Amino acid sequence: MLQSLGIERNNRWHFRQADGTVPERWTGIVVLSVAGRKTGDDVVFGEPGDLVLLGARTLEGLNLRVEPVTKLLVDAGPAPAATATCLHVDHAGLGRASSFGSALEPAFRSEFSCRVLNPGYGAE
Repeated sequence: MLQSLGIERNNRWHFRQADGTVPERWTGIVVLSVAGRKTGDDVVFGEPGDLVLLGARTLEGLNLRVEPVTKLLVDAGPAPAATATCLHVDHAGLGRASSFGSALEPAFRSEFSCRVLNPGYGAE
């Protein structure tokens, strides 16, 4: 189906399956439109016998989830956002914690040691 849509094959990936086998498949890049929403993602060129599914990464990009009872796609609600927590080290070697969202402080000209805290996944 992807080939008939004119999707280019870009990369070869190895996929580990639940039974331990590791098939190799081509991937391509597409813009997907589902339930009135759009996102860009990689797609896998399957072979006969492969499953056809909408993966977790694509669902996250669309901000949708599968409602388990009705098995319908529904809004996933507010997307989790990362927060940067930084330790500012001044010239005296003293540190202070600083948190900020998307607005970067001018103090960034000083030395900082930062960790991105991603709720649900821990520090990155």
